[in-house]
Amino acid sequence: MHQPRSSHIPFIMVTANVNEEDVMKAIKLGVSSYLIKPFSQAMLKSRIQKSLTAPKPKTIVEAQDVEIIEVEEEAAVQGPKEYNILVVDDEPNNITVISELLKSKYTIQASKSGKKAIDICRSKKQPDFILLDIMMPEMDGLEVCQTLKNDPSTEHIPIVFVSALTQTEDVVKGLKLGAVDYVTKPIVPEIFLARMDIHISQLNQRKNMTSQIDTLMDNMRLRDEIEQIFQHDLRNPLTAIKATIETIEEKAPNCEKETAIIKDSANVIENMVEGQKTMYQLEQGQYKPKGEVIHVDDFMRSVLFGLQHKCRENNVALRFKIPPVLTYFGDGQLSYNLFTNLINNAIEASPEKSEVKLVASPAASEAVLFTIHNQGVIPIEVQESFFDKFVTHGKKEETGIGTYSAKLATTAQGGEISFETSFQKGTTLKVTLPKGKNVISG
Repeated sequence: MHQPRSSHIPFIMVTANVNEEDVMKAIKLGVSSYLIKPFSQAMLKSRIQKSLTAPKPKTIVEAQDVEIIEVEEEAAVQGPKEYNILVVDDEPNNITVISELLKSKYTIQASKSGKKAIDICRSKKQPDFILLDIMMPEMDGLEVCQTLKNDPSTEHIPIVFVSALTQTEDVVKGLKLGAVDYVTKPIVPEIFLARMDIHISQLNQRKNMTSQIDTLMDNMRLRDEIEQIFQHDLRNPLTAIKATIETIEEKAPNCEKETAIIKDSANVIENMVEGQKTMYQLEQGQYKPKGEVIHVDDFMRSVLFGLQHKCRENNVALRFKIPPVLTYFGDGQLSYNLFTNLINNAIEASPEKSEVKLVASPAASEAVLFTIHNQGVIPIEVQESFFDKFVTHGKKEETGIGTYSAKLATTAQGGEISFETSFQKGTTLKVTLPKGKNVISG
C-alpha cells in the first residue's frame, strides 16, 4: 500500500530491463517514469522534469577546428537523417572512405583529434554513434573511449573501434572499457555496412521501446484522470435521479416495482463511485481507516442482499455459514467494498447453476478468516498478477480493478488476502482480518 508520507514523491525506474511483464508491473505500481539504460543526461533531465510537472532533430556541431563532412544535395532529398555519426580518425582518407559509405543514410560529423571529439560529445548536440580510430597522436582511441565512458553525460553513446588487424590486444581493452564492437582496416564495405545496420537497428529498437513505454505510461495516467472525472461528474446526475425517484413515487403510486429497480440501480452506481473514490485515496495514502467493531453476521447479510440480483442474473446460488457472535475490528466502508468486489467476482466466475459459498470463522492470532469459494478457475495467464490493477481475463466489459481494490482494502485494515485455484477444487479466496484495534493503518 502507498504510504501517506511518500506516495506523492515521483519515482523514476532506472533499469536496463525491458521485459514487457516487468515494465507493466512497474507502471501499475505507480512509477512516474521509466528510463532505460544507457541514457543521456538530457533524457534524464527530461524524465525528471516530466515527473515533477506530470501532467529537434539532430544537427551538426559547430565546433572550432573540427572538420565537418557536409552531406551532398542529392543525398538530402532522401529525407531527414535520424542519426548523427561522429567519425574520429587522424587520417583524412579514412574519414573520407567511411563518410562516402554512410552519408546517404546518416548525418556525418568528423574530427581528426581525440580531444576535439570529446568536446563534441560533451556539447548539447551530441552524436548518436561514434566510429573511433585506436591509433591516434596525442590522445589515442582507448583514452578517448575511457574518458567518454567515465563521463555520465557521454557514457550512453555507442562506440565502435576502427582498428588494424595488428591491434587485437587494444581492441580487447576497448571492448572492456565499454565499446560495443570493432571494424578492421582496411574496411570491407559490405561487412562494415552490415555491422552498422545491426547497431543502428539496436538504436532504433531502444528508441521504439522507450516510446512504447512512454505511451503505456501516458495511457495509464489518462485512465486515472478519466476515473477521477468519472467519480466527480457522475455525482450530480445521480443526485438528480434519486430526487426524481421520490417525485415519481408520489405522483405514480402504481409504479413501485419500476421505481424500486431505478432506486436499486442508482444505489449500485453510487456505491461504484464511492468505491472508486476510496480506492484512489488508498492508492495515494490519503484514506484514514475508521476502526469499529463489525458484527460479521449482520454485516455480511447486508452485503449479500445487495448481490441477489447478480446471482439471479448469472443463475448462481449464494450460500453462507457465519457464527452469530463473530466480530472483527475494521473499517465498514472498506470492508463493504472488499467483500462486494470479491463475491461479485466469484459470482461472475462461477459456472451456471453452481454456487458461491462464503464461510467465516475464528482464526489463530486473534483474527477472523473469510473464505469465498466458487467452482470456476482463475486462468493461469493472470494468476501471478491477480491482485494487480486493470487485470482481467475474458470479461470485455470489466475494468479489472475489483481484486486490486480488495487487496488495498484488506491491507489498509491490517489483513491478508490470497487464493487457491485448481480445476479439481475450483477457486477459494482467503481473507484474514484481525480483531485487535492496533492493526488499522493510517
